[in-house]
Amino acid sequence: MSEVVFPGEAGSSKDLSTDTIGTAYACRQGLLLLQVPTGKLGSGASWLSGVCDALKADSRVSDLKRPRHREHQARVDVMYPRNADYFDDDLLTGRDRFFAYRMSDPVTFVVQVAAEDQTEFRGSRDFPDGPYYVSWDGICLAVLWEQPSDQMVSIAAGRFVADVIRDAATSSGLDVFVQACSPGCQNIFTHVDTLIVSRGTYHRNSDRVTCTHRDKLGSPFSELDRWFGEISYPFFLFGTFKNHSRRIRDLDKAAGFRLSALLQIQQKRGVISAESGVPKKIRERWKMRGWRKAAESLTADVWLASAVVETMRREWNEERRRFREYREKDAFTKLFSMDSSDDELAVESIDMSLARQALTHTSSRLDTRMMVFVTALAGCAGLIGAVSGGVLGATIAG
Repeated sequence: MSEVVFPGEAGSSKDLSTDTIGTAYACRQGLLLLQVPTGKLGSGASWLSGVCDALKADSRVSDLKRPRHREHQARVDVMYPRNADYFDDDLLTGRDRFFAYRMSDPVTFVVQVAAEDQTEFRGSRDFPDGPYYVSWDGICLAVLWEQPSDQMVSIAAGRFVADVIRDAATSSGLDVFVQACSPGCQNIFTHVDTLIVSRGTYHRNSDRVTCTHRDKLGSPFSELDRWFGEISYPFFLFGTFKNHSRRIRDLDKAAGFRLSALLQIQQKRGVISAESGVPKKIRERWKMRGWRKAAESLTADVWLASAVVETMRREWNEERRRFREYREKDAFTKLFSMDSSDDELAVESIDMSLARQALTHTSSRLDTRMMVFVTALAGCAGLIGAVSGGVLGATIAG
């Protein structure tokens, strides 16, 4: 594990009179998930080959190192897309899920791109003069470049690499999914970047940078390989935790929207019952025709959402436990802090008890109405049977 010193904390370099400006490696890391069509690993070799072939054919890519496919170390996991349609049944059933393939070893390559060919981000057009060195295992993406140690890590740098990988995935019949910190965030990397510097080298202080110190800096690829080897598994755990956190939050919102629709039906029925004019009651009830079917459907949906949330949250607790084991290590505490705390608090605060109480009340009213209908039907059937029996008995006696 590298020695990590956070700028501004004990041991960090911040005084130009004692430290010198030198070369550093900036690295941005994020979650770029390779979407594959099946959960079976038997196709893993062809997926890897297709992506690597497409990258090799890209004129922007050089020095491609094609990894081996070791099936016993690769894996495919169920992930979920962002779904803001809270009345979409696929959100409740999970039919919108996709499979993400994690390679047994990362593919590494160099991307050469001129600054004018890159797109500004949040007003920044600060791009490195040299190439990007890339390592990607289908889940974790790390983009490294060389820069002076006193420069800040640009929020616009490295984003072009995601477009290169997306083009390669599309060419091979696959796709990629950026797991952002939140649905509206356009930043494809974590909000804290990494600066790899040699000891005694000056670097700028920032809340958004962790500094990894080396006795002596190696080549770009050697430093990338070393750093990626340390972060790839924590990022895999982070990816599962983050993705499933977002799905649980979406399910909670879906339950809330559907419960609200159900309660609105009950509220409208109450208002109609309180109306004094018979003609108006008849008109309003006619407008609400079919309400029972809608209420029963919404009730079933909210019950299902509640059950899925509780099931996923039990699995999420285990995913969080495994992720925490790495996040709480010194090298990763700050790296993940901005991108994980919000989800953790949000999922912990989800309380489905109110929804269940409302469902119990609504269901009991629906069941009571049905029980009255069934009882009346049974009474009519008994009366008809008694009358029929009496008529039959009289006929026989006659």
